[in-house]
Amino acid sequence: FVISIVGYALSMATAKTFATKCNYEVSSNQELFALGLANLIGGFFNGYPAFSSLSRTCIVYECGAKTPLHNAFSALIIVFVLTLLTEYLY
Repeated sequence: FVISIVGYALSMATAKTFATKCNYEVSSNQELFALGLANLIGGFFNGYPAFSSLSRTCIVYECGAKTPLHNAFSALIIVFVLTLLTEYLY
């Protein structure tokens, strides 16, 4: 229960920080519903709790990413490194 409260507080702090930087509004009810639903569904599949990451959000913001498509590029790079470069890194 405590992890949920702390995670929600961190997610709201991150959202409000970048909402003021980028001039948009954040609904705390919508954030709570989205996090709750994501964690509920993730619980059925033994997933990790879903919360925001301030460091990753800062990096994405500084790189200038405007859409969630940057996640696909990150995933492709990780797959590339794991499949082709593992023997050199191990």
